[in-house]
Amino acid sequence: MISRDRQTSGKAETKDGRPPRNRLLYLLRRSQNLARLGVEDIVRAEGLTARDYTALWFLKTIEPCSTADLARAEHISPQAAVQQVAQLRSKGLVTSTASDRNRRISSISLTEEGNRRFEMIDQAARALEEALMADLTPLERGILMPLLRKLIASAEKLGSPREEI
Repeated sequence: MISRDRQTSGKAETKDGRPPRNRLLYLLRRSQNLARLGVEDIVRAEGLTARDYTALWFLKTIEPCSTADLARAEHISPQAAVQQVAQLRSKGLVTSTASDRNRRISSISLTEEGNRRFEMIDQAARALEEALMADLTPLERGILMPLLRKLIASAEKLGSPREEI
């Protein structure tokens, strides 16, 4: 699924000339990059970006919502959420209407086209996830996911200066 020309050779080396294959941060970054490339290939086929898919995923989860709600859910700035919504609106994927409770707040929802495109991308993304885990046994899968959640929780406790997901 990942374009061959977008794959990296994996030949990064440490100062002593050995590959950093046993370093946690290297392994996490490498797997994240390969997964990201796969997702980018999927969304590009639909004329979207990975950020579009992320926004659509959150909107699908919390719609109808305000841009402030979307920003909090995605851990992005309100300004970034406003820009995302404007881009998605220009592509016909979301609609916004004035809230019944406060006319200054827009209520954002996916359009039929937004729902259709999200479902197509999400189905392909799930297939990518399955392909990435194809060589794992059911036991290994059952161990991996909770361990990743624990790593994320540990990283969040450290108070990372910025969150991009």
